[in-house]
Amino acid sequence: MKTKKYLIAFVIVGGLLFTAFAKKTINHDEATTKVERKAKRIFADAKVERKAKRIFACNSRVERKAKRIFA
Repeated sequence: MKTKKYLIAFVIVGGLLFTAFAKKTINHDEATTKVERKAKRIFADAKVERKAKRIFACNSRVERKAKRIFA
């Protein structure tokens, strides 16, 4: 009977500690609905060696060489 009482007391104390820890770590006052957005990169299709490949849209020249695939 004593073991059962100690077990119930241990579970209750553990639940209280868990609730206190969760309340301390989750702060709803700092919550915000604002979504921070970053600038997106713009891709352009370019024909390089008879294949359409995506490259970054910029003024620099892109030189690519085909890689051989050995099967």
